[in-house]
Amino acid sequence: MEYETKNIQIKMTNVGDDTVFFVTGGKAHIGGIAIAYAQNEAHGQHIFQIPGHQEAELAAQLATTACLSLGHTVVVLVGIHLHEPTKEQINEIVNEAKEAMDDVLWKLSQLI
Repeated sequence: MEYETKNIQIKMTNVGDDTVFFVTGGKAHIGGIAIAYAQNEAHGQHIFQIPGHQEAELAAQLATTACLSLGHTVVVLVGIHLHEPTKEQINEIVNEAKEAMDDVLWKLSQLI
């Protein structure tokens, strides 16, 4: 599945019963990675940030949202390039990415 907004692209692939999401914008790259999982009613998460990048926190938020929605292990790779962004631009793109993930998860829920 692929989903695109004005500034964000989300590509999704299933890996067995689990899901990997690629969330990019601008020049695609990997800046942050998060793995969220549910195990025996407990939830966990691992976060990785590539040095010099700031996307790990967003990856963590998106992975948690997706894991709770889908009920299985989720990996989210985020790489959104903004050239010298203002705080306002960063907030806007983060909100757009969260809304895009919500839309993708809603569409997936309609397929079940």
